Amino acid sequence: MASVPPEKRRKKYLHKDAVFDIPSSTKHRWEQRESTDKTNTSPFVNGSSCSSSVDRRACANEAAGSADSVPCVGEASCSTATTDFFEVTDIGHGIGADSGCVRYRGTLPDEERTPQGVRRDMEVATLTGRPVNGVKGPSPLARLPHFDLVWGFSVDYMHSVFLGVTRQFTDYLFNSTNCREDFYLGSPSIVATVNQRLLSIKPPHTMTRLPRPVGDRCFWKASEWRLWLLFYVLPCTLGILKQRYWKHLRCLVEAIHMLLSEELTPRMLETAGGLLRKFVGRVEPLYKKGACMTFNVHQLLHLPKAAEQLGPLWAHPAFVFEGGNGEIVKSVTSA
Repeated sequence: MASVPPEKRRKKYLHKDAVFDIPSSTKHRWEQRESTDKTNTSPFVNGSSCSSSVDRRACANEAAGSADSVPCVGEASCSTATTDFFEVTDIGHGIGADSGCVRYRGTLPDEERTPQGVRRDMEVATLTGRPVNGVKGPSPLARLPHFDLVWGFSVDYMHSVFLGVTRQFTDYLFNSTNCREDFYLGSPSIVATVNQRLLSIKPPHTMTRLPRPVGDRCFWKASEWRLWLLFYVLPCTLGILKQRYWKHLRCLVEAIHMLLSEELTPRMLETAGGLLRKFVGRVEPLYKKGACMTFNVHQLLHLPKAAEQLGPLWAHPAFVFEGGNGEIVKSVTSA
């Protein structure tokens, strides 16, 4: 790919042809698409227009028939989590759209992705010009020997757990828009009690940040959200938050503690998985909000297997990279 001039790398058939061997029939279809009226935005396969979702599904099936034998590589960014909803609506059970975002309903269990399926989706996305099952196109990593396109990527628990789920549910508890809900803790007297407990905690010197009031949580760093979830939230809300919500939150705390252990056993992974399934399964019944079932909440279900495949969560976090970004920002002294 390095031999292709930068200005030409984004051109589809030339880019793919330069990176891996393209069957002549497939290349001919790409060339045919390039020469077709560019004002028509519908995807083409074999020169035929796919105007409806049924037509697109048929085109995808046709393209998938020859996709298994084609190694798909290309641009590094090949998938999307929530912003591109599946064009074929019967793919991805239990997924819906809410306020422009994808929500996970949890109605039916999905089959796990496989490397072969991801490769097929890459090829179909290339041929149709549309995302397939969230896959936008090919990836250079597909050419790495023995690389698993599904479980070769770690889950960034810093963003998904601490800056994602932890902050999301803490905001639910203290946000005044939920003042009529059973789980609301945002009244001045309750906030004062929580702050009194929180600020009275004297963390050891290994914890680099002292506790700050919950009213300042919009300024909390990821490390502060980590401390809040793992050490502070349960004692600070004990006896204040209603038991069913407190016990629900405890499932998340206990599971993350297990997955951050120095050593993980199969029994610990099984227990953590059960706790996370219980947490995720109780989100909608307790909080009665479809918007609660975000991508980050759904991703909790994949943490045990990610830890099984790649090691404890502490072995592959983004904290070190965020720290490096901070040093880069500090080095900038002028606009």
